[in-house]
Amino acid sequence: MLTDRVYRVRYRGQQHILHLEMETGSLVEMPTRLLFYHAGILDRYQLPVISMVIYPFQVSMAESPLQETSGPEEILIFHFKTLPLWKLDARWFLQEHAVSMYALLPAMAQNKFRETIMGLVQERFPALQAVVAQKIAAIYDTDALQKIILALALAPDEVVARHYVATLEPVPVSET
Repeated sequence: MLTDRVYRVRYRGQQHILHLEMETGSLVEMPTRLLFYHAGILDRYQLPVISMVIYPFQVSMAESPLQETSGPEEILIFHFKTLPLWKLDARWFLQEHAVSMYALLPAMAQNKFRETIMGLVQERFPALQAVVAQKIAAIYDTDALQKIILALALAPDEVVARHYVATLEPVPVSET
């Protein structure tokens, strides 16, 4: 059994296991696969398990609950959670200083990329605001802007961030 991530967490005042699956596509068998993982995790840890699928991109999502029936009889009902990142507002995570979510910002909706970049810089590396604003003004490719967000979110300190910003060059818009 190979799951994406399993964490011991405190939820509603008691220990739980948080099971996270990162899914970039649409899988019809996702609810069944989650149930399989859920049962194995429950057996191993003997704690309540919260199973969640994180979707970074807009795809058809698995629907909870998974229901197994035999005629009118319910045999099993399995509830799981989904987290569609593309529906979340990146600006909220910046305002709340939710550093643990910064690496996921490029996948979020309402992500005005330049605004998100400047929010990251203002919070983490204020001395770089002017140079970053100048550099990103000439970058129009959304993939390039998403990479900048990720790089600045993951930069361990201002020295690394400054070096990265110095390498930025205008990127033409991708033709698709």
